[in-house]
Amino acid sequence: MRNFIKGGENVNVTLPYKVAPGGGVQVGAALFGVAPQGGEQNTVAAIETVGVFSLSKAAGAVSAGDKLYWDNAAKNLTKTAAGNIYVAVAARDAAAGDATVVARLNGVAI
Repeated sequence: MRNFIKGGENVNVTLPYKVAPGGGVQVGAALFGVAPQGGEQNTVAAIETVGVFSLSKAAGAVSAGDKLYWDNAAKNLTKTAAGNIYVAVAARDAAAGDATVVARLNGVAI
């Protein structure tokens, strides 16, 4: 197939804001991934679009199997769909006081 570029598990993007190593990043309205190396705003960096990651979460408990959305203003995962993009499913329970949740990225925003 001549038009195949690569599998898509990771892609190079121009970072819309500074991202710490291992931080989540939303590019445009629907692309989300984790930047393993991080990077400065407007630099090109690879992001992982699928896989299981421990990411920061909003307050409140999360149960394994919950849909998780990226809150681009707060830079964390939340169970609140309104105004956010669907990016993952919780892979483990996380208590209300936990700062992070283990999430499986879905590779696409729905």
